[in-house]
Amino acid sequence: MVKSPQLRYNVSMDKNKNIKKISAEANRESFELRKLLLTLATGSLVLSITFLKDLISQPKQGWIIVLVWLALVISIGAGIFHKKSYMISVRDAYLIKTGRMKFSLKRTEDFGKKMEKYENWQLWTFFAGIFLLFIFGVINLYS
Repeated sequence: MVKSPQLRYNVSMDKNKNIKKISAEANRESFELRKLLLTLATGSLVLSITFLKDLISQPKQGWIIVLVWLALVISIGAGIFHKKSYMISVRDAYLIKTGRMKFSLKRTEDFGKKMEKYENWQLWTFFAGIFLLFIFGVINLYS
């Protein structure tokens, strides 16, 4: 059975709608993950600074907690820079769509690479900070 060109066109349009819908959902989920990591890193930093003296009177291996704080601050900074880059890319997309700005593939690719770098820094420094915080807690709990 041969499909008509009109039917193939409709199927193609449906696929494009699904791709756009999936892409929009992926962007939303990524944005929510970045927001969650930013919140958790900030909370971990504040709580570890606030309760360090109350929980551990004589901390051992104090350099570890300094690394924890450094990793969390880097994670927070990367999250903030990612949000700023995201806002700039949304603004640029609006300007391109309204004809106020010319589309540039190189600029788009550069922004994508920059945002990916911020995403990776945010994620991995957050995990490093939490892991080091766990190690610090174990060392001070069992000594």
